[in-house]
Amino acid sequence: MAGCAGAPQVAPVQPPTLEAKLAWILRLEDQRLLRDPQPPPAAADTAPAVAPIPRPRPDLVALLTD
Repeated sequence: MAGCAGAPQVAPVQPPTLEAKLAWILRLEDQRLLRDPQPPPAAADTAPAVAPIPRPRPDLVALLTD
């Protein structure tokens, strides 16, 4: 029976709202950054069994051309 079970349903990632994009732009400009720094990689012993859903990473150049 376990072989018949499907993969768990994953909710699609919602695109950021206009307000979130504006907040990212203001924060990045205040910090004088072009993009958020890449988060450190997870350690091998603490890595989850399922790959996390990639989230949009605030990038000032991409936001200004959006």
